Amino acid sequence: MKIKKAISLFVVLIMCFSVVNVASAEITMQLANSKIKADEITDRGTTVDGIRYTIINNRYAKIAGYIGTATDVIIPSEINGYSVEGIHDGAFCYYDTIESVEIPDSVKNIGLVTFYGCDSLIKVKIGNSVTEIGESVFADCTALTSIDLPESVIEIGNDAFARCYSLTNISIGKYVKTIGKSAFTGCKALKSVEIPNATTVIGDYSFFECESLTRLIIGRNVEKIGQRAFYGCNSLERVEFPGSLTFIGGGAFAICGSLASATIPKNVESIGEYAFYDCPKLTIYGVSGSYTEDYAKTNKIPFIAISENENKFVIREESGYSVDDENGMLFGVVEETSLKSFFANFKNNAILVTSANGEAITDENALVGTGYTVNLIDENGNVQKSVTVLVVGDVASDGRVNSRDLAVLQKHIMEISLLEGVYLSACDVRADDEVNSRDIAQLQKNILADVANGKGGLKL
Repeated sequence: MKIKKAISLFVVLIMCFSVVNVASAEITMQLANSKIKADEITDRGTTVDGIRYTIINNRYAKIAGYIGTATDVIIPSEINGYSVEGIHDGAFCYYDTIESVEIPDSVKNIGLVTFYGCDSLIKVKIGNSVTEIGESVFADCTALTSIDLPESVIEIGNDAFARCYSLTNISIGKYVKTIGKSAFTGCKALKSVEIPNATTVIGDYSFFECESLTRLIIGRNVEKIGQRAFYGCNSLERVEFPGSLTFIGGGAFAICGSLASATIPKNVESIGEYAFYDCPKLTIYGVSGSYTEDYAKTNKIPFIAISENENKFVIREESGYSVDDENGMLFGVVEETSLKSFFANFKNNAILVTSANGEAITDENALVGTGYTVNLIDENGNVQKSVTVLVVGDVASDGRVNSRDLAVLQKHIMEISLLEGVYLSACDVRADDEVNSRDIAQLQKNILADVANGKGGLKL
């Protein structure tokens, strides 16, 4: 077995470096940890397009390398009748003529350092079955400008996009739970980052020296920000931490010369050494008597006390409304609720409601519908917190429940036009966490009841 493992390592190294003369010790070490075993490979070959592949246990194919000349590479979803389900470690590393890559939905796994050092790679399309962007997969792809991660991705590995100097835009999939160490370190052109609500950990050095970063939104469930995570983000002016946060690592926001405002919740129990070192413009906002206030005073950082409800929706008990912070939804709003009636259920004064299209709603007689966004605004006009309205049965997002909604629900059940997010939740009329024909029947009953009560539920 030891001989077989040695052969396996040799094969992986040859596949990675057949197109280059020199490789870094870092990549060699990563490839040495490859889980591929020689006895798993039952066949191998090369497609007419120059894509090398292996067949694993006569069940599926994995991409092993590339010897073609095309600058635009489309990985096939099937080879010789075998579904392509993975890409071997280092399969395309240092291949510096590739400009674009398309990965099909059949691929579930992308190996370590797969596209490392592809410095001509500009565009990547990743299929909807990939669950992890592994270690150093796109590191040193210095020409890569933007990337959209599919919603299937739940983890971004260490150094995944490190030193992608041209990367200006990254759409992090909304189900990503962990952002690994140095995941985006040195992405000097990156301007905007939105950490999704599913994320709980932002790793050490994850956005280290992203010097063009001006916009940072941190999801509501982040608990830990690692050391030097945003070190040297000199263009960042403002950051608001979610109430879930308990730990800010050492040097996390050090050398952020433009940082003027940091709002830190009372749940934070530890702020590491030099977390906000050399931030000359900084004022910290926090709850009076909190750990944050002690930290600010100890480190001689200006502190302004805020109310515990400063960044929270304060709802009147009799309203029946409730906020689901985890999913960012507002429940309990009923059909035909006017903007005026809606506002009356909040104790907050500065609230802005926008439609599903992002337009501000100002007419107090306008109805509030599914997909509308409720924004809590601070004294400077900045959005502090947002939730999305859910009106059960109002699938068409007009604040009413009628035959329009019935038609939309039927199309979803028939898979003609599928719904997702808050609109899918609005379809669950029976409140059983399932959307099926029984919801159609229940919605019909509700509409007929509305007609009987004079609400005109059959309008088209």
